Amino acid sequence: MGLAGLAACGNVSVKAGGVRGPHSDAGAAAEAGPAVDASDGALDGADGADGADGARDSAPAACDPTAAFSTPAPLAAFDTPANEDAIFLSDDQLTALLSTDRTGGSGGYDVWVAVRSDRQAEFSAPSPAAGVNSVDDERQPVLSGDAQHLYLMSNHGASAYRIVEATQNGVTGGFAPPADVAGLDSSAGDVSPWLSSDGTQIYFGSGRTGGLGGNDIYVGDLSTAGASNAIDLTAVNSAADDASPVLSRDGLTLYFASKRADPAARGNDDIWIARRAAVGDPFGAPATVAELNSAAADGPRWLSPDGCTLYFTSDRNGGQGGYDLYSATRGP
Repeated sequence: MGLAGLAACGNVSVKAGGVRGPHSDAGAAAEAGPAVDASDGALDGADGADGADGARDSAPAACDPTAAFSTPAPLAAFDTPANEDAIFLSDDQLTALLSTDRTGGSGGYDVWVAVRSDRQAEFSAPSPAAGVNSVDDERQPVLSGDAQHLYLMSNHGASAYRIVEATQNGVTGGFAPPADVAGLDSSAGDVSPWLSSDGTQIYFGSGRTGGLGGNDIYVGDLSTAGASNAIDLTAVNSAADDASPVLSRDGLTLYFASKRADPAARGNDDIWIARRAAVGDPFGAPATVAELNSAAADGPRWLSPDGCTLYFTSDRNGGQGGYDLYSATRGP
């Protein structure tokens, strides 16, 4: 079912946002313009997105974390009749990374990129990322906080999805071709990467043995040597498919997609949320984000630095076709 670094027409610089740190739906291992106006908080008012790390961490809450999300609105600037199954914004919110199978790419899902000069400006029309894409799928990109490392899922040259990394070339400004993340490939389908804000942990979905069933969400340590010590987040996983983790900047809130059977579930993939009191604690029991879910497939993709605006993908009725991108913001 239903990825972004550089425009194919040239070397577009991605600004660094600080430390190295910052997604297919739950069943992805088995399946395969104008300004965005649907998320004012994320694009124009996310506290601390372009400030110092200390100021960002101490900024007051911009919304009530328990308030309901607004009615989802389509990201019309990016949606097409093809599939747009992911979006990720860089730390400074000047670069948007897309995962789409629209025409004009290399084949399958590709990473596309749109840029802008400041957070009040319009995004450029998306273009394929240079050096990243193949004739197969490159999907669901996430960018490290220093903009030097691009992580995504790909099935290029493999029978199952795996998580790969493309590193920025300091000479040309572009990204080198993606390579496997050492210590991570299970050969059983590894999907939907997400990085902790400090870049020391990688969250992902996997169908590897030892899980609770289907895809489970895992977290592993991440360094320049690769990934290690991946563990199953049993507190949030189920016997069904669970994937597409999106972690808040403070590490205390986790959004994810799940196909689990539950009286509150709407069907197919739903968006769920789990919280914890402190980093290092287990997450509490997850709950559905009812106001965002539909009878179709819904999966989280990006959370604004202030934790108020969530971007997600859905193939619900009323979109332009296939998977479309949506935004919703919590109330004050």
